[in-house]
Parts: sequence; C-alpha cells; structure tokens
Amino acid sequence: MNQASFQPGFPGTLVKTTGYQLEIRSGLQERVPVEGIAFVPHELPPSFFRESPRTGLEGDDAVRFMGELFEPISTASETLVRLEGVVGVLPNPSVLLRSLRRREVQRSSTIENTIASIEDLALTEVDRRRTHSEALEVYNNLRAVETALESPLPLCVRLLCDAHRELMDGVRGEDKRPGEFRRTQVHIAGSSDRFADARFVPPPPGEHLTRCVASLELFINRGASRPTGLHWLVELAMLHYQFETIHPFSDGNGRLGRMLVNVAPVKLGHLKFPIANISEYFADHREAYYEGLLRVSTHNAWGNWVRLFCTAVARQAASDLARARHLLKLRDSYFARFSDARSSVLSHELVDMIFEELIVDAARVAKRLKVTAPTAQKHIKLMVQAGIVREITGLKSDRLYAGSEIIRVLDAHPDTLSPLSTP
Repeated sequence: MNQASFQPGFPGTLVKTTGYQLEIRSGLQERVPVEGIAFVPHELPPSFFRESPRTGLEGDDAVRFMGELFEPISTASETLVRLEGVVGVLPNPSVLLRSLRRREVQRSSTIENTIASIEDLALTEVDRRRTHSEALEVYNNLRAVETALESPLPLCVRLLCDAHRELMDGVRGEDKRPGEFRRTQVHIAGSSDRFADARFVPPPPGEHLTRCVASLELFINRGASRPTGLHWLVELAMLHYQFETIHPFSDGNGRLGRMLVNVAPVKLGHLKFPIANISEYFADHREAYYEGLLRVSTHNAWGNWVRLFCTAVARQAASDLARARHLLKLRDSYFARFSDARSSVLSHELVDMIFEELIVDAARVAKRLKVTAPTAQKHIKLMVQAGIVREITGLKSDRLYAGSEIIRVLDAHPDTLSPLSTP
C-alpha cells in the first residue's frame, strides 16, 4: 500500500503490519512474510463534526455537510418512501420482497465475480443437488441476509458472525473460519495479488481489529443519547464504509457489507421493510464504488462518498420500484385468469407462492396450500395451461415448475424496466 497516497487529514492511522505473499524459491512455492503498513480508521462519526454539549455531535460542520448533500439524500429518501408504499399495500409483502432480495444478492455476488442467474438461485433453494457451485454461493448470500433479518438480535457483532457463518457454509472460503474474525493480515489486491502491490491494507488482526469492531458496534447502537445530527442515510453510508475498511473476516466482507445496507435500516427502525439496496448500481459502477471507498481513507472524501452512496440507493430504489410495479401488474393479470374458477382462492394462493418461490413442485405446493398431492398437481397443471409456469426438468417424476415471466422481470437490467413498468 502506497503511504504517499494518504493526504493530510486522512481519517485514520497507518500502522506497521506483516502480510504474506507467494514466492517461488528454489523451484518451490513458499508463503513469504512481507513487512508493510495497514490503515486503521478513526471512530465514527468523522472528527470534522464539532462537539456540542447539548445535542452531541451536531455542529456547524454537520449542518454545512448536510446542506451540500441535501439533493442526493432527499432523492434517495423520497424514492425509498415510494417503494415502501408499493410494498406495504400487499397483504403479504413477501410476494415482492423475496423476489427483490434475490435480485439484490445476485448482483452483490456479481461484484465478487460470482455469477448465477435468478433461476439458478431459485433452483438451489428447491434442491441444492440440481445446481452449481456459484449458485450455492449466491444462495448462501440470500440465507445470510435472511438470517440477519429474522434474528431477534439487534445489529451487533454476534449477528454479523451468525450471518457470516451462513454465507460461508459449504462453499469456497469455508476453511477461513466462518463466523469468526480473521486472525491473519489480508489485503485488497492492486496491480497484482502480491502484498507488496496491495491497493489497500485493512487493520491488522488482534488488538487493532478488535477495537475497530467494538467501536463500530457502539456507533451502531449508541441510541438517542449521542445523536450525530446526520440523516440516517448518511450514517448508513458511513457504516458501510467503516465495515468494508475494517474488513473483519477473512472472506465475504463485500457481500456482508452490502447486506448491512439492506438490514440496518430495518433493525434500527428507519424503514419497515428491507428495501435499501446498492448492489445493482455498484455492479455497473464497480470502479467508482471501490474508488469512492478508498478516497475516504486516503483523502477524507466523505462528501463524495455519501453522494455516490445516496445515488446508488436512489437509482436502485427507482429500479426496484419499476420492477415491483411490473410484478404487481403481472400478478393482477394472473389473478384475473382465475377469477371465475371455483378454485380461485387456491389458485390465487398458488400465484402468490410462485411469486415468492419462483420455482415450485407438487410436494411444496401441497404443503403450502394444505391440500392433497393430486389437488396440488391439478392446480399446477392449471398454471401451466395459463402460461404462468413451465416445467423445467423434462422428467416424468420430481418435476419442477418455474415462473418464467417473473424470472424474466427479475433478470432484466434496470435500463429495460421503464417500458415494462406501469405509471
């Protein structure tokens, strides 16, 4: 890591550390220790907020900072409100939320070069034996998010460790101490994978890492006694930066850091539903994402980072809003196809199940609708005839049925969503 890239006033401390890189010596590959420096971030919130004895960290700098970022913060906040309104009108919000969540974890995994389609992911949820290794990793990402959302725990170290354990279960990286903070120095690759060429080196393991994690947990759960005077989206941007900079685990930090963006607003009471996402935007603007995070560390560029973060939240919320409206329109059209049938109630329940699960089989339908296997198969047949699902195995038994139109909407790039959506 280049020490000269850190400009005066950068928000952290540079400390000595030892990294490792592979070298060829006497014809054999060896893991060789290399001396270097690591970055230890200062505590949140940033020090440029002047201490006030009455209201905590809410001085002139905070007011000026918020004023300069008013437009991107307002746009992101207002778009999230509209999206939450669309989700909230449903008797069962999971009809939309689970599909949108799949899209989020899929794009989050793409940033780490793990590629799987929405159908691959849904198939993995039904039967892990019928899928491939990268789809399993994306599925674990989904499980990690849902573990965090369903946990009774607040946003804390234990919750992060539980989510990390789910993320790394049975996939690449499972040998890197799932659910435990790293015990070795890691680095973010630069021009090569060598430690000497690292683009960024997070805090060393041990005392530095432990102190950073504890400080982050205190910032998250500080309560009303120490307000920052900042909009919660700004605090969320800072939280995401801090987690990625600390890099507490040996693997999976990027996905967990983006999971925090989705989970934290719900856990902290800012949003009713987990709809704050960033992965789709940053998958398309990966270099800007990495550079934005890095320049906070090297140049104290908080304003630029918060602006970029709020842009990502706003753009993705707008995309999810268009996607949600189209899915609701599709759902209404499916309901209409069974409005006159005697079994319309069961058919509508099955439609909602398809929106939630994407891929179904007779056994799962029978269990969900509390009907016999023949009745379940009869209703699946009606869905096939109506063009709502298609059989995807080609088998005579253990057949699976996918909601193809729903999957197509979820797979669509945001640039194609506007003509699909309703006003």
